[in-house]
Amino acid sequence: MSPEEYQFGAEVDAVTNVFTIGALSFMFFGDDRDKSLEKWNAGKSLYDVTKHAIRPERNKRYQSIDEFISYWNIAMKN
Repeated sequence: MSPEEYQFGAEVDAVTNVFTIGALSFMFFGDDRDKSLEKWNAGKSLYDVTKHAIRPERNKRYQSIDEFISYWNIAMKN
């Protein structure tokens, strides 16, 4: 869960969903508890995209799922 989901009455929106997708990516390609590059199995470019998606600060994450997917696709080409 994103940090804001632990706050009563906090806004849950697309930015929250970006965090959730990033966290799920760690479950599929890494370790959901140890989010280190050493535990990641999908390359550094995708790791960097995913780490950006799970930043605790909402304003520093991707602002939409479309934005996350765009960066994911760019990283896939690298």
